[in-house]
Amino acid sequence: MSNQPVKHLSRYFSTLLLLIAVCSTSANAQTADNEEILMMYQADQASRLSPDTDWTLLAKQDSLRRIRAYELIDSGLLTTGNDYHHAAMIFQHGLDSVDYGKAVDLMRKALELDSTINKWLLAAAIDRELMSKEQPQIFGTQYRREGDRMVRYKIDTTQISPEERAAHGVRSLAEQLVVEREFNLIPISSYHRTAESLEQTMSFIEQEREKGDTSRFNVGENGLRHFADQLMQKGDNEGAARVQQLQKALYPTAVNEEDCHCPENKYAPSKANQVFTFSNGQKIVACGFVLNHGAFLELSEFVLAECDSDHIIDFWDAMRSCRLSFSRDTLLIEDLYTLPLGDNLQETVITWAREYISYDHGVLKRDKAINRNLKLYDQSTIQAVLKAYESTDNILNDAKMGLLDRLFVAAISNSEEAKVAFMQFRGRFPELDGAYLHQYRILQEMLTAWDGVDRP
Repeated sequence: MSNQPVKHLSRYFSTLLLLIAVCSTSANAQTADNEEILMMYQADQASRLSPDTDWTLLAKQDSLRRIRAYELIDSGLLTTGNDYHHAAMIFQHGLDSVDYGKAVDLMRKALELDSTINKWLLAAAIDRELMSKEQPQIFGTQYRREGDRMVRYKIDTTQISPEERAAHGVRSLAEQLVVEREFNLIPISSYHRTAESLEQTMSFIEQEREKGDTSRFNVGENGLRHFADQLMQKGDNEGAARVQQLQKALYPTAVNEEDCHCPENKYAPSKANQVFTFSNGQKIVACGFVLNHGAFLELSEFVLAECDSDHIIDFWDAMRSCRLSFSRDTLLIEDLYTLPLGDNLQETVITWAREYISYDHGVLKRDKAINRNLKLYDQSTIQAVLKAYESTDNILNDAKMGLLDRLFVAAISNSEEAKVAFMQFRGRFPELDGAYLHQYRILQEMLTAWDGVDRP
């Protein structure tokens, strides 16, 4: 048998290996990250970590970085996913919708080249571009100062699913509200500066925790963790360890020794936030997103389930926040909502409904009632609301949705005229959609419940 074919194969494989080596070398050369844009990115990040940042100087440095980034892009010197990600961050710290739009385009290019890059910056850039145009954000990454408070910028919660939000590394809607609340709380370190000892500060923490939502200090789990980190940075490792022990005592991670959890579901995480044990031995577990875990547990986007059961009792969505407490063998769920019932019609959080969950001879029992002890509108206030509605223009915005809230309260204040106006609101504003439409539908359900069979 001739060995001629073998010689041809040998020559073929030699050539193939040479081509692979050449292509590999060429590919490596093309996929190396651009060092200049990397250094610009690192400078951008480092300049924002210092507590003594000169923001006027930083604005000038940001502007110079954007000019140079444009030059690198136009010269074709950015070739990798990391390059485009680094450039996107530089434009994310820009001044207007043009810069933020550029950040969006650059992040999309980055993910096109490398799908493993963290998607959070894409979500943040999309939200910031929308915010710069006074449009609702869709992921929930952006906060801004309004008066003396930091608040989450308005959001259309219907555009992005919880799964998409998680895939982009963005906090859930409930977690975003926790962040907003913590932004506006006083850090424990502020109190500790004037305290006589760590013992005094730790005692203060326990006292403030008992106040629940009325505390002005950040004594939640994240607040204590941050305080411990600050002590550690100052070299007080012993003090940090003591604060960490207090954190674990106040917010135990092990709910119970039986590892009770919720069944896998599409609504909320299965990890237990708290287990409520009844005298008959039955246990109900709450799983969801914690808004507050002070004297009471406050949740949103959560489920209740019986331990050792695949059955979910019920689900509460992200538009609701509920306060859970347990007493006298009964689980109380208070449905919280924000309505213009404060002084001068200011928005205030009220308990809209209460549900009582208990067991009767081993059978789960649920009783729910609307809170009819609300301080509603008098006739003069109702007429003022109706007059404001009649005289307003037909441009839908946040102010009109605030007016919708007042119409709702006027309607449950026994005004048939306000009820008619409320029901005709969607006809007057046919462009009602997204988060606005969701808000309207919730209020419709609440109005139906108010007129329901549980009225005495």
